[in-house]
Amino acid sequence: MEANETTRQATLHETLEVLSIRQLKALLCFQTLQMMATRKQTVNYETLAIMLGMPSQGNALASAISPVLYDVFNFCVEAKLPHLTVLVVRKSGRDRDLPGPGFWKVYRPGEELTLLQKVEFTEEETAKCFRLFEKLGAS
Repeated sequence: MEANETTRQATLHETLEVLSIRQLKALLCFQTLQMMATRKQTVNYETLAIMLGMPSQGNALASAISPVLYDVFNFCVEAKLPHLTVLVVRKSGRDRDLPGPGFWKVYRPGEELTLLQKVEFTEEETAKCFRLFEKLGAS
């Protein structure tokens, strides 16, 4: 049994060595957003950055978290999952409780959406996330 466990741990270690820091952050981000969906909660960019061990203010926040959220968004698209990144929202301003500009660039590329359209899309996608992960969390 010990040999099998050692082999399994070595394989896991090799796999983790192949993943980049960005990929590891994206995996952690995905798991965090999955947990948020199970709890029917959203999270603001600053709080998520802190949870992921990233800079949590200003340009450093945007530079660090944007590529990770992009990777999570693309994973959700490829896996035909609801867009979990919709759960990451702004904490202030006119578009408070809505995803930031980067989300809209990949969710609706080339479209100029009104605030009302963003609210409607956000509510729709958030509900999809909550429904799916409520089912997964119940099992």
